[in-house]
Amino acid sequence: LLLEDDKLYAKVLKSTLEKNDYNVHVFFEAEDALDALENLKPDLVISDLNLPGMQGDKFVDAYKSKYSKTPFIILTSDREELREVDLISKGIGAYLNKGSDIRVILAWCEQLLAKAVSGGDK
Repeated sequence: LLLEDDKLYAKVLKSTLEKNDYNVHVFFEAEDALDALENLKPDLVISDLNLPGMQGDKFVDAYKSKYSKTPFIILTSDREELREVDLISKGIGAYLNKGSDIRVILAWCEQLLAKAVSGGDK
């Protein structure tokens, strides 16, 4: 599941993920993504932090209250250390700059999904 309000960035990220054999469902608003969760049950969530309406950290809270084991990657253009610490304490797998090389995002996807499949830290 990809939650990103920047339509161009979402399109590029979706395309890259699909070229790497990921199935991607894109949402532009957190409320729409939450409404779709019952049917989707994603293996991984990539979410922008600054969204219209419900902010990304509130989306994490709402999502994690139902699906606590799903790995999360947060993408943001502004790093706020206290916010980052708070999200990591809530179980976020990665907190990345939007400007991160796509290979970094793909590596995190692979790592978090492998960890989820293996049952966590070993």
